[in-house]
Amino acid sequence: MLNLRKLDGYFQLKRTSLLSSLLGVAPAGRVWDQATLQENSGPNGVPLQTHSRKEFIHALSLVWAAEKKAILSARSHLFSTETPQEDRKTIEDASNNSLLTFESEKPLITLLTSGTIGEAKAHDKNARQLFSETLALVNFLALNSSDTVLATTPIHHVYGLLFSLLAPWAAGAKIVADKRNEPENFHPLQIAQLVRHHRVTRLILVPAHLRAILEAKPNLGDLKQVVCSAAPLAQEDAQAFEKQFHVEVLDVLGSTETGGIATRRSALSTRWLPLPGVRVNVRADQRVLLSSPFLSIPDQAVLTEERGIVHADGSFEYLGRADNIVKVGGKRIDLEEVSCYARQIKGVTDALTLSHAVDSLRGCEIWLVVAGRDLDRKSIREGLRAQLPPTFVPRRIRIVERLPLDERGKISKANALKLFSTEEKGRDAL
Repeated sequence: MLNLRKLDGYFQLKRTSLLSSLLGVAPAGRVWDQATLQENSGPNGVPLQTHSRKEFIHALSLVWAAEKKAILSARSHLFSTETPQEDRKTIEDASNNSLLTFESEKPLITLLTSGTIGEAKAHDKNARQLFSETLALVNFLALNSSDTVLATTPIHHVYGLLFSLLAPWAAGAKIVADKRNEPENFHPLQIAQLVRHHRVTRLILVPAHLRAILEAKPNLGDLKQVVCSAAPLAQEDAQAFEKQFHVEVLDVLGSTETGGIATRRSALSTRWLPLPGVRVNVRADQRVLLSSPFLSIPDQAVLTEERGIVHADGSFEYLGRADNIVKVGGKRIDLEEVSCYARQIKGVTDALTLSHAVDSLRGCEIWLVVAGRDLDRKSIREGLRAQLPPTFVPRRIRIVERLPLDERGKISKANALKLFSTEEKGRDAL
């Protein structure tokens, strides 16, 4: 039986079931009680600042039991060096709050976007948005009480919140909340050890962590599914992972603003299939029109910044964001196209293309960051010149071992731009 029920105009969630579902050893953090709640409450809600996944989960439960809104940001999940403790309670467990009731339109959380394509923005989510998507994921993934879920994703991000907390909680599944699966502590062999020890059935990752596990080739026990999101997942990585570990890899497309949009099994197809209840259409300029029960206004078509091509069977190809198209010398180019050509060069494992405004007739320059080993700028430029007009060959190139990521596991354009803060002898010459 599910711990989350949708009723006429409201949702009910069993709170006590969460307290017994957490597995693992984690820093104890603060004791969240009514005094802590009042101390942290503000006019717009309760900003959560916690030191472990376990403390975060308990604190969020207390905030909702008090009928307040939680404010989630990067500071909601701070790394702690406290001595781990197994079962210390970090919540005041009041029996009269064992069943949480939420009106459908009641705001429950404020989430910040990652700022990948600009400054971070705050987005409120109400009970209908959060819990409708939660129930949809439980049904779509066939989650149940026999499952154990482990995530390496930050829990304050909408992807981590839904897949590593709300969906398992609603399904009555076990949740691994151990210090070793905190994002700051990620190590592929430690994650594999947790997977085997807790008999994990569902593993929630970002592409960088999937690639690291793939390279380490550990034993993943009886794992039956991997879910991946927050950044593009290369098809060759998905194929190699499924072949190595004999487990399905599900790729998820979505955002803080839209919620989940679509999924695909990347090892088998490049096309996306909309989640149940979600409708994807496109305009003549390939901009996506999205209708979804997870939007602030349900089922009303919203014009997004995403681009795509919709096929007759309802599947679609994702072409990236409309704001990823730039003009260089009066000609348009999709920055992802440059990245795709760069990834085809021998030795390149990943690539990120950036645009930089300049005071010249060009209007902007293309800069490129590539990840890999035994690479040099000359061979990269030669490879790109064979595929691109001269105008679109990157003016500046940086080579790193891995692309810079933020705390959510997403590629950080801000950190990538810092790589170009100084001229380097011989590196920027055409």
